[in-house]
Order: sequence, then structure tokens, then C-alpha cells
Amino acid sequence: MDADGTNLRRLTSNNAVDRFPAWSPDGKLLAFESDREGENKIYVMDADGGNQHRVSSEPGADGHPFWSSDGRQIVFNKIVLGHGQVFVMDADGSHTKRLTALSTVAFSAFPTWSSIQR
Repeated sequence: MDADGTNLRRLTSNNAVDRFPAWSPDGKLLAFESDREGENKIYVMDADGGNQHRVSSEPGADGHPFWSSDGRQIVFNKIVLGHGQVFVMDADGSHTKRLTALSTVAFSAFPTWSSIQR
């Protein structure tokens, strides 16, 4: 929808839970979490709702995607052995890497990127 609340438009239409959308920095894409294939995974779609496709593929429930400022990567959380961990992957789903240490006591969720420039 527009910032003033007008022009509301539905972008997904299925029986799944589609949630936590995140705009790419250029405003052309949205990353979001969906359980449409049975387990929560990260999907990306065009800003108009077209071209919806899954980008996360490794075992475990994935959620809360957030784009890097250059749009090349997505940080997200994944449930591993019952514990939330922070992962990062290229925007196309390749090169997935865990960023947090596997812990039996911590739960990491809702990761984001800093806007600080080096």
C-alpha cells in the first residue's frame, strides 16, 4: 500500500502463512518467510508479487529475512537442533553460512544489518 494507507494490494494468495516481508534496498524485490512447502523457508518475489521463488533450501526452519544494504545478501534466522541461529546467504540462496555459535542455551532471532559504513 502507499504510505498514506491507500492502494492496498495483496501480493500472495495461498493457504500458507506468508509473513515478515522485507524490501530489497532498490525496492524491486521482497524477501519473506513462508510455510507453503511445509516448513518455514525464505522466498523472494518481485515488488508486484510476481516471480515468487524459494531461496533457502538447507534443513531447518528459516525466518525473519533482512537484506544487506547492497542487496547482495540476506540475513535470517534458522532453527537448528531446537535453537535459533543467525545465518547469511547470497540473495539467490547460494553460499549459506551460519554466523552464530551453536549453543544449547541461546536463541538468536530477528537479525538485521547495521547501516554503519566502513
